[in-house]
Amino acid sequence: HAGDRRETLLLRLARGSGASGLAGLRSVRVLGGVRYLRPLLYVEREELEAYLVSHGVPEWRRDATNDCRTYRRNFVRHELLTRWAEIAGTMAGLSASSDALEADARLLEHLAAKRAARLIGGADSAAWRAVPKALRGRVLRLLARRKIGRDWIPGKRFLAAFDRALNGDGPAALALDGVPGVRWRLCGGGWDFEAFSPVAETRRVWRWRADALPGFAVSFPARLPEKIGLDEAYFDATALPEELLAASGADGDRMIPFGRKRPVKWKVLRTDRKVPRQAAPPLLRLPDGAILWSPLIRHSALAPVTAATREIVCFKWREV
Repeated sequence: HAGDRRETLLLRLARGSGASGLAGLRSVRVLGGVRYLRPLLYVEREELEAYLVSHGVPEWRRDATNDCRTYRRNFVRHELLTRWAEIAGTMAGLSASSDALEADARLLEHLAAKRAARLIGGADSAAWRAVPKALRGRVLRLLARRKIGRDWIPGKRFLAAFDRALNGDGPAALALDGVPGVRWRLCGGGWDFEAFSPVAETRRVWRWRADALPGFAVSFPARLPEKIGLDEAYFDATALPEELLAASGADGDRMIPFGRKRPVKWKVLRTDRKVPRQAAPPLLRLPDGAILWSPLIRHSALAPVTAATREIVCFKWREV
């Protein structure tokens, strides 16, 4: 009903959703080949209850957990929206915003469908840069339905990494969250979905403050040493996320080496060190795929140690 629609709007707003997410519940929606109909979205709960009572139905099923305010939606319903009504005096504004967002979302989705039809055979970075950012996530989602046969929603990290990759600052292959065995890869000059064997590649999430990882040692020195070897790297610990990725490198990967401002192909850096691809240790990456450190090859310019650094972390590579 209308109250559920308002609750969904505020919950999605807290999550940072775009127009399609903020539009939330819709009267008609098709997902995974299933057509959903919600005919009561514009009816208030009080109207539904009054209708039941007027037709001789004084009782109906009540979910006891609806009164438990530890659940986020219940808190929004009982606390936030109640306070909102006291301040604004009406819920009409939220309902009108939902209507406007749904209209905007439908237009963006229509435009995305037209773009997706032009990119279905794969497209190079220049063609993707020409796609407005407001459409990229929607186009990728539509292509995923056509190419891999499932509904996949690109997250903020994926889109940020893809944006960097289009400008030559990111990896040439991006994993799809929740879709094992499929990645989004630049191959032959065009971006497209590609099936691969996850077993054949090193890819492991590493909570580096708490967990051990074969091949890597962690320490927290008080200061930088006078000389740093290729088997160790130092970073500002507070600037790093709690989780890193240990993942195999691809020749199309790029990284920004320490002391430089522009990205360089990992293949070039690896060749300069005379390290064969099959002999290269796993790369340490940020969650979005950006290369933090390539052991025995180069240290990146990410999370540098500065005069303002309060905690230094040292990663050291040891042959497994």
